Amino acid sequence: MTGHGGEVRIDHAGFDPLVTHIFVDGDEYLDSDCVFGVRSSCIGKYRQHEAGVAPDGSKQPKAFFTNDSTFVLERESRVSDPAARAPA
Repeated sequence: MTGHGGEVRIDHAGFDPLVTHIFVDGDEYLDSDCVFGVRSSCIGKYRQHEAGVAPDGSKQPKAFFTNDSTFVLERESRVSDPAARAPA
């Protein structure tokens, strides 16, 4: 797989929302991200599947990729201003 991977957004009641990106392991641009850099925890191994039934039960007419990742959410912050929670 080539490319940038995928963006992930997770919302669950009682927890702060999480927005992140999972980059493709082995991508030639991982070491050259000039803005943010890429943490190793944001690099995923994608597995290619032939056309057929996807893990969610949908039928995929073309080959597709899956990635197994674990995410940990933080309990909802008591700060009322979301901008105040952002790291400096």
